[in-house]
Amino acid sequence: GSAAKFAELWPADAYYCPPVEVVEQERQRSAHGHFNVIHSDSAMRADVYLAGDDPLQTWALAEHVTRLVNGENVRFAPIEYVIVYKLRYAQMGRSDRHLRDVARMLETSRELIREDALHGWIARLDLAAPWERAREYVGRE
Repeated sequence: GSAAKFAELWPADAYYCPPVEVVEQERQRSAHGHFNVIHSDSAMRADVYLAGDDPLQTWALAEHVTRLVNGENVRFAPIEYVIVYKLRYAQMGRSDRHLRDVARMLETSRELIREDALHGWIARLDLAAPWERAREYVGRE
């Protein structure tokens, strides 16, 4: 299936990709399916989030950003999506680490953020409280 095809893209001698059963289990979730792929030599990690039936995920796939990486076009989630996703996790009580991540993104990439899209999703998903807490971390640490 598609989980096996995905796993084949990441040779085991160069990458960690979860077992096909885990990828398939995450693929079957209607929302919040995710896993990591890690490059062995550099320890660079890609967070893979699966769309399911989540409107935010659907929006992010439609609004992807394409960047040239080592001569290849690579599709990335828009920065607004990453911020909103981290705010969601923070709101679920996962960790303030996500709020600190958002603060770093605001410090380093504010010019990339489409404020209307970001604030639209914050309002739609009732994320004003974690958004304010994340902004308190800007300039700290």
